[in-house]
Amino acid sequence: LAERIFKNTGNSDCLAVYDPGGIAIRRGFPGLLPALKHTDVLLVNRDEARVLSETGGGPLLEEVRRVVPLVIVKLGGEGARAFKGGKEVSAPAFRVRVVNTTGAGDAFNAGLCYALLNNMPLEKALSFANAVAALRVSGLRPSPLEVSKYLKP
Repeated sequence: LAERIFKNTGNSDCLAVYDPGGIAIRRGFPGLLPALKHTDVLLVNRDEARVLSETGGGPLLEEVRRVVPLVIVKLGGEGARAFKGGKEVSAPAFRVRVVNTTGAGDAFNAGLCYALLNNMPLEKALSFANAVAALRVSGLRPSPLEVSKYLKP
């Protein structure tokens, strides 16, 4: 299904962002490759990155990075790492009082998409996404304005 959806975005101004999740990731790198060929941004957590690595994606996801222009690995309380071309960028997580982690990954994804669509540099986009996730796990449902205020020193 993801392959069919992403194939149709190839000739448009859409940004094809894919977070395959636990069920789809079980297909491994070979099983996801048809969809990855049409993906602009791949979002995976540490465990999903390990599965891709172990099924042919390469120790540092080199094979995945040959296919997908931007690969993001969500590291939970440690932040996030991005691979774009030959460049690697990391952003630490924010320390907050955790109320509930439900939706943290989705909040990160939403924050990242917002940041990328607003042309933030990659490191700033990761920090923005981490801030959205941090505010979410602390019990808030932050707006972009609230996140921007949170990021200001």
